[in-house]
Amino acid sequence: MTYNVFKLDNKPKTTTHTGTANMSKTYSTKSNAVRAARNAGLTDYTITTVDGRFAVVTLAPKAIRRISEVPRPCNLVADICRANPGASRKDLLILCDKAGVALNTARTQVSIHRIR
Repeated sequence: MTYNVFKLDNKPKTTTHTGTANMSKTYSTKSNAVRAARNAGLTDYTITTVDGRFAVVTLAPKAIRRISEVPRPCNLVADICRANPGASRKDLLILCDKAGVALNTARTQVSIHRIR
């Protein structure tokens, strides 16, 4: 079943939704759905349309790597930074995460070794 998903920047995006476990009740207007999500204290959510009505879909929290899974992660981050000169900080952090380096280690080491 496809739904029209509205991100927080109000740009519609059509996606396929496989279940309703993370959907709450539906609302008549989009602003009511946004208000209900904010009143519930949600920070990561999207608004979807279901049969002409709006529903709040909560997003699963992203897992953050707390412990590096590779030996000598600081040296690995330095090597990644040297291999990608001119890359943005965000791109370097993504590369470090894919390599198995903990997020906080990657943040501190990228700030030291990044070549601008």
